[in-house]
Amino acid sequence: MRIKFLAMIGICLCVLALAGCDENPQVDAHIKEQQIAARKALTEIESLGAPKWVPAEYTAARDQYLDANQLVEEHQYEEAKKAMSLFYERVAIAKQDTLSAQKLAQDMAKQAQKPPVQSTSQPSPQPQLVPVVSVPPKLTPIPAAEEVVYYTVRPGDTLWKIISRPEFSTAIFDWDLIDQYNDGLATDPSKIRSGQVLIIIKQKTVSPVKTNIKQRR
Repeated sequence: MRIKFLAMIGICLCVLALAGCDENPQVDAHIKEQQIAARKALTEIESLGAPKWVPAEYTAARDQYLDANQLVEEHQYEEAKKAMSLFYERVAIAKQDTLSAQKLAQDMAKQAQKPPVQSTSQPSPQPQLVPVVSVPPKLTPIPAAEEVVYYTVRPGDTLWKIISRPEFSTAIFDWDLIDQYNDGLATDPSKIRSGQVLIIIKQKTVSPVKTNIKQRR
């Protein structure tokens, strides 16, 4: 009886040892550190206002974070490592686009506060009436010296990305009219939506002087 009893105890100890062989305290601690760091990175772009300024980029980063955590729960550590690497790439994009959008909004606000430049040239003895484009009431007419470009917003587009496109690289925009004709979009770029048709108003004559809005590298 004593031998059988000791044998049963030995079997139980072996089962417990095998059950715990997959646990690695060092691996678990490293994974927890990575999860904490990832959560801090997501919190950082949230505090910068990414959900408001670049909702598409923020959503992509957040979903990638959730996918990586799910893979960790399933013990698929190699796949979780790849997912976490992609998460950090999307966090970097969201952070950069958020700061760029905020800088653009600040530049537009400063430009709107500047007084109009008065011309010092002599008035023409026979002034000509400048034709204007017919527009709905309550909107400022578009001068003939400016042209209208219609742009359909694509998924992932931001106002910064749109004005940074090659076709607008040398354009001089009329931000006051753009704001009026697009329901305050220039004042609050977060209003942009996929499928929305933007009315972009810019001068017809291309100025040799570069605009004060820098292109993102």
